Amino acid sequence: LKDAKTGEMMEVTALKGGSTLNKRCASMGIIKSAMIEVLNANNGGQVIVGCSGSRYVLGKGITEKIIVKRVSEEKCMMGKNPACPYVKDLDQPFIPACRRDLAETLSSLKNGDKGVIIRTGGCKRLRRRLFEMGLLNGAEFEVVKYAPLKDPMEIIVRGSHLSLRVEEAEYIIVRKIEGQS
Repeated sequence: LKDAKTGEMMEVTALKGGSTLNKRCASMGIIKSAMIEVLNANNGGQVIVGCSGSRYVLGKGITEKIIVKRVSEEKCMMGKNPACPYVKDLDQPFIPACRRDLAETLSSLKNGDKGVIIRTGGCKRLRRRLFEMGLLNGAEFEVVKYAPLKDPMEIIVRGSHLSLRVEEAEYIIVRKIEGQS
């Protein structure tokens, strides 16, 4: 992993560390056959990776012990490519079965609804764009309004007004805060 370049998708093929390192990596979702997106590579230093919906900073010692192979870059198509490891599975949302009754997509909310982001799906390009706009797990938001033809929608996240396509909002799994309209 230490030789990876920024923006590459990698698949973990082996972990060369001891049991402590393997347990630590497993707690982050870095296991054999896991998909890792290299968000920032620092030429042999720390590497920032995205794995299992979270971001991690890995030091040089750990990255030397994570053996990866490059995943061929498929055309992104903003989440519509079935080969993309982050494509949303409509039957199995990115949340545990025990929590599915509390979750819905951001696009299903109405004007004035408030909630918390549980998970952001979609392909890597879409996820990166949404993360850069502040749509991170745990962020609270409010749906301000929809455009007259229901696309796009306006939301407030962390004090910023964002315009978001409804198609993109379908990839954001949220929990509505009760007591709101």
